[in-house]
Amino acid sequence: MPRTKNYLRYVHESTFGVVAASQAGVSIKYLPMRDTKDRFVAVSANETVLFWDLKTRQIINKLTYDVGDTAVASEVSIIECFHGGHPRTNLIAVGYANGHIRVFEYETGMLKTTFTGHRVAITALVFDKDGSRLASGAKDCTIVLWDVVGEKGLFSLRGHKNSISKLAFLYNDEHQKDLLVSSSIDAVATVKFWDLQLQHCFCTLPGHSSGVWSFVLLKNGTRLITGSSGPELKVYSIRFLSDTEKQSASGKVVDGGEYDELDVKSEVEYGLQVKPLGQILRNTIAISNRVRDLTV
Repeated sequence: MPRTKNYLRYVHESTFGVVAASQAGVSIKYLPMRDTKDRFVAVSANETVLFWDLKTRQIINKLTYDVGDTAVASEVSIIECFHGGHPRTNLIAVGYANGHIRVFEYETGMLKTTFTGHRVAITALVFDKDGSRLASGAKDCTIVLWDVVGEKGLFSLRGHKNSISKLAFLYNDEHQKDLLVSSSIDAVATVKFWDLQLQHCFCTLPGHSSGVWSFVLLKNGTRLITGSSGPELKVYSIRFLSDTEKQSASGKVVDGGEYDELDVKSEVEYGLQVKPLGQILRNTIAISNRVRDLTV
């Protein structure tokens, strides 16, 4: 039976000029504005972020790194958007190769604040659910939590051994948990769960042997899928335990108060259970072809 060439259905339609930085790569995010969902995109382009109208194929706005007495123009390394439903709460965070972060109102282009806690390239950005906080990760292996409203840094989280690849907030209102999930390209501590109230890492998933380049939370935060430079995606279940289940988990503590399993500590002290469900073979191509991003 002849092999169907399905790829022939896809043809090049148009070119949009410079869409990447030579040092930092490309970052593209949809901008939900003007009552549209997928018409406008923000694209990194050297030291600038360009706003493209995909329908008219025109640049409608740009965000430029203003060079002042103490600032040096730097390439954009990553961008992240937050849609608050109002022009003043529709935010875009721009991370730069020099470690700076600038937060703009993306409909007006107005600069809200600048954060300068990192010294090297920003590699991960994420807003919380109401846009009041921003978490950033960088090549310095550090995660910083920022108060967007108060325009100040809150605290740093350290524990990874290599560049931070992705961040995501994980909530559970019933159990009043405020957590952050992070991944790194280090070969040992690749995915970590952080309690933001205690500023403490309480669970680490070694998982892949070559570092996690991306992950995604699915089904209201009850599933975690991680990807690396290997050919497989790993799948985990995430579940918050009831008080009864936490007491049952405490029975696994051995003599002397030590935990006999890596995940029992998170179950007993934080009421969170993370279990591997298996893996998905994504391809059989070379190991160097790593996962760049997982999203929904």
